[in-house]
Amino acid sequence: MPSLLAALDGRIASDPAAAVGILKELGDPRATEALLAELGRDRVGRELVVEALGEAGDRRAFAALLGVLEDKNPALRRRAMKALSRLIDGRATDVLVKALGDGDEEVKLDAISYLGRLRSRVAVKPLIALLERGSGPARMAAADALGMIGAQGAAAALTRTLVSARGDLRRRAADALSMLRDASQAPALMALMKEKDPMLRYHALRALAGVLRNQRGAAATELAALARGVLEQPGGGLSLTMAALDVLAALRDPAAASVLLPLVSGPDLRLKRAALDTLAALAAPAAVPALIKALGDADPAARASAVWALGRLSAKVAAPALPGLRNALRDPSWAAPINAAATLGRLGDKGAAAQLRRALGSASAPLRASAALALGRIGDSAA
Repeated sequence: MPSLLAALDGRIASDPAAAVGILKELGDPRATEALLAELGRDRVGRELVVEALGEAGDRRAFAALLGVLEDKNPALRRRAMKALSRLIDGRATDVLVKALGDGDEEVKLDAISYLGRLRSRVAVKPLIALLERGSGPARMAAADALGMIGAQGAAAALTRTLVSARGDLRRRAADALSMLRDASQAPALMALMKEKDPMLRYHALRALAGVLRNQRGAAATELAALARGVLEQPGGGLSLTMAALDVLAALRDPAAASVLLPLVSGPDLRLKRAALDTLAALAAPAAVPALIKALGDADPAARASAVWALGRLSAKVAAPALPGLRNALRDPSWAAPINAAATLGRLGDKGAAAQLRRALGSASAPLRASAALALGRIGDSAA
């Protein structure tokens, strides 16, 4: 390091570009002051010096790198924006908002991403403008950033984008709406469920799962009915059905068990697993017989999901399933025994103590750990 720094300040006759290149590879903060000095000498390509400063990750370079974003050279601005990745903080907000209008697309996309990371409220208005009128990549990045910021004022624009866009932009608008959880958009989103376009209904339903998550009231009741209707009327496609399951899990709809049970016994493994996971979220006592039956399902993932779902119930409600849960400790799959140990501990099943003690000798480290925790919960001395 001393010889490299000496090469930069002229104490050793050497190629300064080679020294900067090596310092870039080293990424050592001790080189920061020398690199900052080199940035102003113009002996070495400034792109290389900026990259070296970025690798060093030293906050002393922060102001200088922000200043480089004003340079006329777009390639240099791109390098500076990348170099700021590890240093970015709220002090950069004004510069980043200005960079949203940069003529270089890559600089603009990085600025959008950083403003999302910073959850910058002052960037909401220009980000909405980019969402509505920017290039394709900028619109998608703006949707992501608005979701990260939690910008309630962007909800209406995101809903409009959900309707007008296609493909990945529509998906990102739905994701952002889900993150915002702005219930004011629920009526507009539910109205979209009447549209013929199945992908529009799918993304609207996904957004609604986040917008009304864990809520009560008329809107949540209406949404639960819409989701149950999707399950009761086959033909909407797998994606729409999976979104309906997400909604029912998000709302913890107690009336959903009756429409989920046919899926648990159905032939589609993906729907079966998703329905079991939804039942776990609902903790529905009415599902106990179907869950007990699923403990013997041919699909190992279905068995593991059934075990986990039973663990969400109260000990009294789940009592009929205890023999099956104890047997699940010997299931040949990887996940079911681990889930079974955790579930038996959660239910406080002292009758499983002997089987749990045997599980302490398993070759599976996760099962041993799960069994030990379960024995501790039920108060067994072997824990």
